[in-house]
Amino acid sequence: MRKILFFLCAFVALSSSSAFSEAPVIIVQNQEEFDFWFVVDPEELSGLTSGSPLLTSRVAEFFARQSEQPAFTVLAPEGTTRLEGLPEGAHLLVGFFAAEDLDAFPVRVVSLQADSSIGDRYYAMLDTPALMNVPRGVGRIARFAKAPASVEATPAEISEAPIETAATPAEISEAPIETAAAPAEISEASPETVEVPTEGEPSPQETFEAPIETAAAQPEETEAAGPPQQEAVAAIESAEAAGPLAKFSEAYDPGVFTRESRGEFALLPIADSRSWDQTGLRIAEIDGSIEKDRLRLALTVPNGFSENVSYFLYIFPSRIAGRDNLFTLELRVPPSGSRGACILWQNTAAPPSLLGTVTVSGSTCELAIGFDQVPQELLSEIGDTPTVDLTACWFDQPSETYEEFYYATFSMAGIGVRR
Repeated sequence: MRKILFFLCAFVALSSSSAFSEAPVIIVQNQEEFDFWFVVDPEELSGLTSGSPLLTSRVAEFFARQSEQPAFTVLAPEGTTRLEGLPEGAHLLVGFFAAEDLDAFPVRVVSLQADSSIGDRYYAMLDTPALMNVPRGVGRIARFAKAPASVEATPAEISEAPIETAATPAEISEAPIETAAAPAEISEASPETVEVPTEGEPSPQETFEAPIETAAAQPEETEAAGPPQQEAVAAIESAEAAGPLAKFSEAYDPGVFTRESRGEFALLPIADSRSWDQTGLRIAEIDGSIEKDRLRLALTVPNGFSENVSYFLYIFPSRIAGRDNLFTLELRVPPSGSRGACILWQNTAAPPSLLGTVTVSGSTCELAIGFDQVPQELLSEIGDTPTVDLTACWFDQPSETYEEFYYATFSMAGIGVRR
């Protein structure tokens, strides 16, 4: 019989193994095609978790402030970094993806868990699901503001229509507009001049000498350097985005896996796996939503499902060091047919039980659970900020061997609510 929590026990049993470092290590990888800028445990967001009810407004205020502290660390596309020296326990990572072609940057807020008992913990950073989108040039990301449209248009006008550019001054009726554009080109070479109106009142000299520039260009410059904080907070909060809880490329590599065989546990490098290339183990995406009184989770496995594979969702009410999770959901999906099963395992004397319904369509299985179906003890224990570990597990019946592969940790607070 499949043992509850064997995945976690495997790591705990090997806590003294040389495979682990003495201090907890968190590995963060940027899986997008543009830079990821992040900071861990900013003081202004102290006490928050990824499931806090005030998270959105507090993070919006954080980005709306014009400050260079704390300094963000940049992680290049497909880059990886190791966060070492973090104390045991939960930490908050706050970051944004700086894409050149976007007018607003996706913000990710992720709860990290530093726990030396399970070795390195891997977090894949994707631009979805975003907590919100921050308009570029606002507050803390003022340095990412786009140049004014008139400045961007000028080189194109020069290269594509030099004759028209030379003829423009002759059009006397349009001269004020062209005059307004010329100082914008000069201001590009003097960033200090552009920033002055956003930090205080425009100087009398600027207002007097270039009234047309002030009327035409000022709104864009103000947006670039950051509107008043209240407006910035409102703009950020209204730009919330939705997306999958996690997605994985075909080249995803967990690095290590656990093997359980007849009571023996081992943590091994992925190269030692006998099953990693088997059908059903390659997850492409997990998505979720809450609709009225129902929770839906959808798992996409592009290469098809297998009777030998189970997908586990380890639910943690909190990430207190040394505390196991109390509940685990196991999804079993046959290689054919339109139905699967969800088994609820409890770390108590209660026997396993079926929960919700699992439907299969093509390469996606969807779990639907009505809240009235969930045991009351689960609802009372799960708390306000539960997090989930997603794994895929291969079972070889002749040898009674389980090989389990960790994919991601996500917060239940990241599941979108559909009304």
